[in-house]
Amino acid sequence: MIFLYLFLYLSSLQLKKTKANSLHVQKQFDHETRKKEREFSKLKERIHQLLTDKNQEKKVGLDILNLINRPAGGQRAMWKTGSAKYVHVLYAM
Repeated sequence: MIFLYLFLYLSSLQLKKTKANSLHVQKQFDHETRKKEREFSKLKERIHQLLTDKNQEKKVGLDILNLINRPAGGQRAMWKTGSAKYVHVLYAM
């Protein structure tokens, strides 16, 4: 008889621990969900602000300071490597 009471008591303790753990996990999940929702809301507001901002100074983008001068034909310049007298060495292997 005493074993039955002891078994019931231990079972009830285990049930209490399990409920407490379940409640803790649920609260942690709710907290993380609210945190992610706040972060998402802030990012969404920031994107909206950047897209709708009319002020040129606050816009996101790149300004090119020094343009590369190209010849009139639009082609890149060739390297000045001298004569091609050692080209046969490259193809010897």
